[in-house]
Amino acid sequence: MRNFIYTLLICFCAVSATATELTDSADLCYEKGDYNSAIEFYNRAISDEGTSTDLYYNLGNAYYRAGNQPQAILAYERALRLDPANSEAKANLKFVNERIIDKKGETGSFLYNLYLDIVGLMSSNAWAVTAIILLLVTIAAAGVYALSSDIMLRKAGFFGGFVTAALCIGALVLATAAREEALDDSYAVITSESATLSTAPHTPKSHAEEAMLLHAGTKVRILRTLGEPADSTSQVWHEVQVDNKHRAWINDKDIEKIR
Repeated sequence: MRNFIYTLLICFCAVSATATELTDSADLCYEKGDYNSAIEFYNRAISDEGTSTDLYYNLGNAYYRAGNQPQAILAYERALRLDPANSEAKANLKFVNERIIDKKGETGSFLYNLYLDIVGLMSSNAWAVTAIILLLVTIAAAGVYALSSDIMLRKAGFFGGFVTAALCIGALVLATAAREEALDDSYAVITSESATLSTAPHTPKSHAEEAMLLHAGTKVRILRTLGEPADSTSQVWHEVQVDNKHRAWINDKDIEKIR
């Protein structure tokens, strides 16, 4: 039994060392300006280690330095899926988005976007921890109300408990929403240099069927899909929303999902 545990520890250390070596190699290549090699090592580290906001952030930097803006945007978006509070990824994503060709209009309503901004202040785990802390404070406030003989303390415990209970419920709602956002795979980025969107789920047969022309790096939301991605004999088309005023069909080969 002892030998078995020892063997497991050796294997775990070996895997950890390999993953660390990949990340170190990627960082070294990035510092030397060999961005393509850095991209390869970061992708291998993600494959071996699993995803992390820092790895995706570094990968996005390498892609941008290599001149691949669409993949940089994808990497930053994925970093923010794992940690919406990653301020560096937010700043770099905004920086790269300002340099792509297409400038989108507004998406969603003001109140809905405000709600998403609040959800994105922290990860689902961070919101859950906040809810637990608020729950403990609520229990403490209830204890003060039940056990204290001082009128002011009892009032503080009573009303304070109501406030922290309401905040606890709010944090739980935000934790659930943040998790749903992190798992939502309905968003994608155009990776083709340019893509002609169609008014119908097929290649435009005339100018009348051409809805719009979009370029690499533009983010879209997938509304529905026609065709099976696993079926190589048929084309897959997605109806996408570009902004509040524009929606059309795009070929699956022109986009990559953020997930």
